Amino acid sequence: MSMAHLLNGGIGDTVWNAISDSVRWLSGLWGWFWRTFGDLWQNNSDFRLIVLAFIALVIFVVISYLLLRKSRDRCIKDFEGYHVEALLTSGQEGDTTIYAYSGVLEVPIQAGNGFEVNYDLEAIDNLAQLISYLRTAEIFTGNQKYSKAAERIRRLLVSRGRVDVNSDFVLNPFERPPEASHKVYSKDLERLLCIVRFFKELPDIEMKARLVAWEKFFHPGFIRRTSRALGNFIAFAWDRVKQIATMVTGYFTKGRSEEMQKIATEARTTAFTYTPSKYEALLENSIGMLVKIKVLSPDGKFREYRGVLKEYSDTHLCIYNMFYRLPRAAKYEGGEFKGLDPKFSFNVKGKPVTRDQDIELVVDQPGKAIFDNISENYLMVTKVKADGEPVPGFPKTIEPSGEIHVALPENAPSIRVEYEEAFAADAVFPRRLALVVGRAEPKLPKLQQIRERAAKVKDIEPSDVYKFFDINYYGEKFNGRPDGGTVPPTESESD
Repeated sequence: MSMAHLLNGGIGDTVWNAISDSVRWLSGLWGWFWRTFGDLWQNNSDFRLIVLAFIALVIFVVISYLLLRKSRDRCIKDFEGYHVEALLTSGQEGDTTIYAYSGVLEVPIQAGNGFEVNYDLEAIDNLAQLISYLRTAEIFTGNQKYSKAAERIRRLLVSRGRVDVNSDFVLNPFERPPEASHKVYSKDLERLLCIVRFFKELPDIEMKARLVAWEKFFHPGFIRRTSRALGNFIAFAWDRVKQIATMVTGYFTKGRSEEMQKIATEARTTAFTYTPSKYEALLENSIGMLVKIKVLSPDGKFREYRGVLKEYSDTHLCIYNMFYRLPRAAKYEGGEFKGLDPKFSFNVKGKPVTRDQDIELVVDQPGKAIFDNISENYLMVTKVKADGEPVPGFPKTIEPSGEIHVALPENAPSIRVEYEEAFAADAVFPRRLALVVGRAEPKLPKLQQIRERAAKVKDIEPSDVYKFFDINYYGEKFNGRPDGGTVPPTESESD
């Protein structure tokens, strides 16, 4: 049989027969359904009510699911599927420890804006016990899926340069269990300092996805613009409906029993469980613009940043294209780097952002040293101590691959350098810790508006305009300064 025959006859007939069989099967199913329930539908009102209630229930469940997807915090949801670092306080009074969780962000539905950070495979805590447990689980269950999962994990780690996973691990029930993710519940959001998406930590595929989303944001299509406008209108209308509902229920329950008032209040609360995204005019008019924000940083200091306002919600702000600064402190002995001060570091789970030395200290001659920035980021040296004594002349900024010359006391082997490192990043800040102060770029009038304004006064010469102000504000006596100046005369000059 030729290919042409298959295309023109054989395959076409097969497809047509399959469609015909499907139509006949559906027709037969509908006939059986109508023969079985047709009489009930026509003659039994209770049955019709049950069917209609079931259909309404299905529609309600579908709509509720869609609304719940939209009800997730739109700032946190914007980072879902990307590598981030979530910074949280301990929540204990007097404890200044900052906990950092690095991994891929997941924002489940109905989690009350809680989220989960899934660590990278090689950053899982106590990976040896994970592999050994999977291998042991096969002995207990007889199911080979556990050993296959352990082997798959081992191969992935070997492909990423880990050679320590080739050994035979022994299960120890008394060792700490593996930790592959961290869950941040809704009650933990009070401890959240920020969620940061560092550009240098993003794989290429995530960076491309971010750029695609960024392009859609700056050049939205008709559907996205309409959806945004409709969402803002719904938020406005929803608030008005809640106010009216409160007034109506209050009116009809006035003077009623406490039980009736309680039932009415519970019904109103249940009906308005879903809350649309909040609309705020002072933030909406700066979406997509460079803004200045004031943020409480992990070290307890307020810092000012500039970045593009990408999104806002009731509880969070989303800022793109900013330089997020982290405090650091490096120790040197005899000019050699001895590590970062753990007091300035975070308790990190997952892959940490800063993993190496940033400043190379070179003593070229007694009493003089060079601080060489060997990182790819901007650094600001805020404080230098030589044998515990402060060195004057700071703060100073060091550009990437730049250097500064510092005068140090002679015979001071111990040097401590405190600095801040600026990372190119996007960030989500809780609004209780961050405030949009204003725009960081001017909002210039449109050229067409300027032309329309100018057209209204095109017959007036500029000199006539100045004369108008001179006469009206300083009297006919002052018609331009005798000396050609433009500053109005003082009282002594006009007398």
